[in-house]
Amino acid sequence: MIVKIYIFIFLSAIVSAFAQVCFKNVADRFENVGIHNQFQFYKQILLRKTTWLGFLFVFLDIFTWTVVLNFTELSFAFPFCSLNYIIVLGTSKFVLKEKVSLKRLLGTLLIMAGIILVGLTHNSH
Repeated sequence: MIVKIYIFIFLSAIVSAFAQVCFKNVADRFENVGIHNQFQFYKQILLRKTTWLGFLFVFLDIFTWTVVLNFTELSFAFPFCSLNYIIVLGTSKFVLKEKVSLKRLLGTLLIMAGIILVGLTHNSH
């Protein structure tokens, strides 16, 4: 049972991070928009396939996260949302080609240590 929980937790983190990458990809396609152009901006966002792919990933995240919560306590599961930081850091560097500073990398390693500590406390219900 515990393996199933971890699989769904990891799957939730992956699809959530992929949604963020999709939305960042869409956002990078536009210049900064003033308040007078917002309607046109939102229209253009909604016309992009990548936006809808991001929405699909959000929907999948809701589904997988609900499965997680069906099997374990929220106080155990919620800290694993921090996996998103780790996955987003990797996808930001390798997919979006963003620079990742040493401080950001060290901070992410600390988050990983926290996730491991929480993972050692599992009590299924």
